[in-house]
Amino acid sequence: MDNKIDLAEIQKKNTKNTIVITGAPRSGTSLLGKLVSTLEGVEYHFEPPLVWGLSALLSMKALSPEVASVLLQLHLHEDLLLESAHGRKANLRPGDDSLVLNSIYWPELLSRWQNIRNRDDAINYIADRKLRLAFKMPSVIDAIPFFDATLPESQFIIIMRDGRDVVKSIIKKRWLSDEGLKNNYWPFKIVNGSKVPHLVEDSMVGEWVKMNEATRACYLWRRDAEFAIQAKSSGLGNRLHILSYEELRQNPDSIMDELAQFLSTQTTNLTKLGIMSVRPMVDKTGGVKNYDFLGEVEANELKKLNELNAAWGYP
Repeated sequence: MDNKIDLAEIQKKNTKNTIVITGAPRSGTSLLGKLVSTLEGVEYHFEPPLVWGLSALLSMKALSPEVASVLLQLHLHEDLLLESAHGRKANLRPGDDSLVLNSIYWPELLSRWQNIRNRDDAINYIADRKLRLAFKMPSVIDAIPFFDATLPESQFIIIMRDGRDVVKSIIKKRWLSDEGLKNNYWPFKIVNGSKVPHLVEDSMVGEWVKMNEATRACYLWRRDAEFAIQAKSSGLGNRLHILSYEELRQNPDSIMDELAQFLSTQTTNLTKLGIMSVRPMVDKTGGVKNYDFLGEVEANELKKLNELNAAWGYP
C-alpha cells in the first residue's frame, strides 16, 4: 500500500524557488531579512516557527525527511505564501524589523485586502506578479541539505559575523544561561534527561550541561560556522551566497545590488529607504575591542573559535 502524500502541483511550483536566509543567532539575519524583503517580487516571512521545528526534528531523527518535506511545502505555500498574498498575517507593529510596511506600500496592501477574495485569487496574484517566498531563520544552516532536496530551485543566503561579537551579544541576551535555556531557547531535544539545543551533538550533551554561558555560546557559534563551511563545499554553486555582516553595515548599497543580482530581481525605492536605516559601524575602541568573556571560555573551545574565526577572515 502506497501511503505517499501527493502535493498539488501548484504547491510544488510556488515553493521550489524559496529564498532561505540564515546564519548564527545575533549575526545580522534580522537586518538582512528586512532588506531582502524590499526586493521586487519577494514575499518575506520572519522566523516561521514550524520551519525551525522541522529542522530540529530532522536533526534528532524524530521525523523522516519524506514527512518533513511534505509538511514544509504545505506550510510554505498555504500558511506563508498564500496568507502573505492575502495580507492576512501582515505585521503592523511599527517598531518591528518585520513590519509589513518595510516591504510593501499601504495602497498595495489595501488593494490586496479589498481584491483578493479567495485562494484562487491569491494563486493568480502570485502568478501574475511572479512572487516568490523568502524566510529568515537563524541556526538552520544544518538543514540546508534538507531544504535543497525539498525545494530544488531554492537559493540560500548565509550571513557571517565575527564570532567574538556574536558570542558577546548572545551572552548579553542571557539565552544560554541555565534559566534562559529553561524558558526561552527553542527548539531543543532531550538526551539522557537533559534539555539541550538541537545543534548540540549527542556525544557532547554531558559536557554541554557543565559548560558556562560563554563556552556554550562559543560552541553554538562554532557549530553554525562549521555547517556554513559544509554548505560552501556542498555543490550548491550559484544558489548559495555568503556575505559579511560587517560589510553589510559598511556598504549596504553594494551588498544589496549584489543580492538583487544573485536573486535575479532588482532593488526598489523601499530598498533605498531600508538602506538609509542601516547605521555604519563606528569603531570607538581604537581598534581594540573588549572581549573580556574570552577568559571564561574553556581552552579547547576557545581554540576552535579562534581557528574558525580566522578561517572566515576575522583576525
